[in-house]
Amino acid sequence: MGSLIQMRANAMKKFLLVDDHSVVRSGIRLFIRDKYFNAEIDEASEGDKAFESVKKKDYDLLIMDLHMPKTDTVGLITNILKIKPSTKILVFSMGAEEVFARRYLSLGVMGFLNKDCSDDKILIAIETVLNNRRYLSEKLMDRLTGDSVADKPVNPFDALSTREIEIAMLLINGRSVGEITGTLSIQNSTVGTHKARIFEKLQVNNVIDLHELARLYQII
Repeated sequence: MGSLIQMRANAMKKFLLVDDHSVVRSGIRLFIRDKYFNAEIDEASEGDKAFESVKKKDYDLLIMDLHMPKTDTVGLITNILKIKPSTKILVFSMGAEEVFARRYLSLGVMGFLNKDCSDDKILIAIETVLNNRRYLSEKLMDRLTGDSVADKPVNPFDALSTREIEIAMLLINGRSVGEITGTLSIQNSTVGTHKARIFEKLQVNNVIDLHELARLYQII
């Protein structure tokens, strides 16, 4: 009887995988199939397709990359939770956890995974979020707890908005203003304005200085 109940529960699970790399989606699909073998799994390679899927169907879990071409991830998450507030979102990214996780958790996502994590951690994160609990890695939990109690120098990157940290990380990773415009689906002038504010807040003069500051504060 217990096995039958579990099979029925598995059959009801609906997942949406949002990532511009098909190999990543295929890998996550295999992890999900191994645990929820009767699950319904949809895929989207960019934000507009993901949003259309969410409008048409209620998903038990969205697993979403942070950085995809032609996708404003902040806007996408905000819009999804606006029309489907109960949607569970697990963010999957190569970005530094301590930089991105707190910001996206504040938007309403339920968990944050680094793409370097083990297969076991992926499955644990999926189960945790499906059970209506937030998932944070041990490293991230230690960092967030430490930040709340330790008397330590202020990290200047904490002064950046979510959009500014997105653009800062893209600049650090060698993306040009034009490439960032395409990735985030915003205007060149908007990227330029954010870039100027980033430099002003961090008190750097160029991308080289930005990169060095990120190393100093272990952002990269």
